[in-house]
Amino acid sequence: SLKFGDTFEVTGVMDRSHILFHKGNIAEDTHGCIIVGELFDLLGEEHAVLSSGKAFKEFKAILDGEYRFTLEISSS
Repeated sequence: SLKFGDTFEVTGVMDRSHILFHKGNIAEDTHGCIIVGELFDLLGEEHAVLSSGKAFKEFKAILDGEYRFTLEISSS
């Protein structure tokens, strides 16, 4: 991604495109994408995902060069 650098795209979602995994902190950062982080707390007055840069770096390390993986999202 030109905006977010090295990232991952979620494909196969009906009526959606350009869903990316990337770093960010607040809802405005997502634009419908998935942001990763280590903590969920307040950033000023807003709910936020924190330590996102560190978590994204760890996420990429876990994938260890794999660029395809299966993502399953379910409600708890």
